[in-house]
Amino acid sequence: MMSKSLGFLKFVAIFFCMIRPQVHAAGLLRLESDSFLRESIDRPNSTYIFTLGPEFEAKGKVIEGRFDLKAMTYLSDTSSLTMESHNAFVATSRDLMAHHQLTVGRRQYDWSVVDDYWKLGLWEPRFLWDPLKPEQIGLTGAFYEHHSSVWRILAYAS
Repeated sequence: MMSKSLGFLKFVAIFFCMIRPQVHAAGLLRLESDSFLRESIDRPNSTYIFTLGPEFEAKGKVIEGRFDLKAMTYLSDTSSLTMESHNAFVATSRDLMAHHQLTVGRRQYDWSVVDDYWKLGLWEPRFLWDPLKPEQIGLTGAFYEHHSSVWRILAYAS
């Protein structure tokens, strides 16, 4: 598992170096505490959640890409380590074709106002680490987008 992760990270680094893009990197580091009002013999009264999330985005003259990863675990139970990626894609640049864009990978688009507001997972899948705060994640496949000043066509294949 670790060698596959390192291989993928090497691929991402080589990809970003080849296209010589404008690169943006950010990250998330969070420690949360959840507590229960009532005591129970089945669970502890409180727990701590550690979250780590690097994000990389690059835009070149020919291609662009984005990769983000979120890893979460309960500090009391490290076997609960869970990882998810909202976006992990490579796409043609808007500089290459102004009105057309081809994308391969996992990408999050605005498909439905209902999913954006209520996070129901009808059009885009949900990530339910915390069922009270569901998160939308992107669909995985190939996308074609035609974008003009009047309308947008978005096609998806998986």
